[in-house]
Amino acid sequence: MTEITLTTNEKTTQIVISGHSSTKRVNDIDLCCCSVSTLAFTLLKTLEKLKLQNFRYTFFKGYCAMRFEKDEENAFKALAAIDTVMNGFALLKKSYPQNIKITTKGMVSI
Repeated sequence: MTEITLTTNEKTTQIVISGHSSTKRVNDIDLCCCSVSTLAFTLLKTLEKLKLQNFRYTFFKGYCAMRFEKDEENAFKALAAIDTVMNGFALLKKSYPQNIKITTKGMVSI
């Protein structure tokens, strides 16, 4: 199972994506896992490009974590990117409900 956890408070935002979806393979490719990885990497690169305050990340097979401090200059862009990718994860969860778990902690706001 892939677990996606978004945690936010007034000062920081953190996204942790871990595990493997272990769905049926098509031509030896786990499409759900590939989709999760693509969304995660897209978010990582988008947030990195924004040059957010204290942006840190770890990305390796089966695990991705991103954390940053909110700043007024880029908060709207960062949260818009997160919202877009979280919608992508939600769409995947609809197709693979047994393989994806999404948890949000705190209120996501600008």
